[in-house]
Amino acid sequence: MNTSGRRPLPWAVSAHPKRKVEDVRPIFWASRPKSYIYRTQDWDEFPNGRWGNSSSPAFGELNDYYLFYLKSKSSKDALQKMWGEELKNEESVYEVFTCYITAQENQSGHKVGHCFPCP
Repeated sequence: MNTSGRRPLPWAVSAHPKRKVEDVRPIFWASRPKSYIYRTQDWDEFPNGRWGNSSSPAFGELNDYYLFYLKSKSSKDALQKMWGEELKNEESVYEVFTCYITAQENQSGHKVGHCFPCP
């Protein structure tokens, strides 16, 4: 019989003084996968609406995404001089990256640097 006036909970009351007054406990969804799936089956905005149901209004248009508006400060010709005219092998990529992080000029004498505006 419950004489304390508290609603009986679906777990045994702990004998520890700090835990004796618990009336909320976490649910470990990993051990209850069917329950978790049932609770979340109608969620369409996880995470942040971008990866959920594409018919959701939270999904939005992909061209609304801010990275689509980044424009290069350099011309195509300048970018090719910076990065190299053609990709010959992996070493070509390594050389461009090394020049970029060391702020040195590439084999053509062009400095490899930022080509997009900083936010």
